[in-house]
Amino acid sequence: MNPFYVLGSILVILGIALSSAKWFLGYEDIGSWPLVAFAPGLLLNWLGRRREKQISL
Repeated sequence: MNPFYVLGSILVILGIALSSAKWFLGYEDIGSWPLVAFAPGLLLNWLGRRREKQISL
């Protein structure tokens, strides 16, 4: 499995968990950490999928 895809998936899940904690549990101390985890996670997922497609061709 592609390490970019794995790390990206972990960051996306972390971003979703931090967003849930901020919205549902009311933790305002988190600030912008959900975005800091979610945005690079999406980028790494995109790079991982693109790299897998190049390898499979």
